[in-house]
Amino acid sequence: MAFQQPILNPNVPFTGSIFGGLSEGKMVLIQGQVHPYVKRFSMNLRCSNGDIAFHFNPRFDEGRLVVVCNTEQSHCWGSEERTYNMPFQSDTYFEMIINVKNHCYQVSVNGQHFLEYRHRVPLHTVQTLEIVGDVSLSCVSFSGNSVSIGACLL
Repeated sequence: MAFQQPILNPNVPFTGSIFGGLSEGKMVLIQGQVHPYVKRFSMNLRCSNGDIAFHFNPRFDEGRLVVVCNTEQSHCWGSEERTYNMPFQSDTYFEMIINVKNHCYQVSVNGQHFLEYRHRVPLHTVQTLEIVGDVSLSCVSFSGNSVSIGACLL
């Protein structure tokens, strides 16, 4: 598995290649701050063909705080999975880890397990991380079987 240096203070919107693609045991660490005027932001794991394997979308502008997860294939969205437990707050720093398991993406926020999202497309097709919306990023890091938190201290 290829080693990839942490990306420090990237601009949003952010698009970054995942060296070696995704596989079981790989982890994605995202550290940043939610904007004070947040409406929504999303973190997408994109496939080489442009599909979105995992769309993670906290929304603050729907009247009720919600995190929406989904997959987009051939420009068609699948069925949404909505969670009404919001782990993010406006104007607050966060640390999000996406742990790639054989059957799902396991997401934790600020050291707490948040959700699991079952794979709908093959892992090996995922090549890119995309982050858009009302957040600032301090660090994005990819690793093998464990995330080196020290590489991305806030």
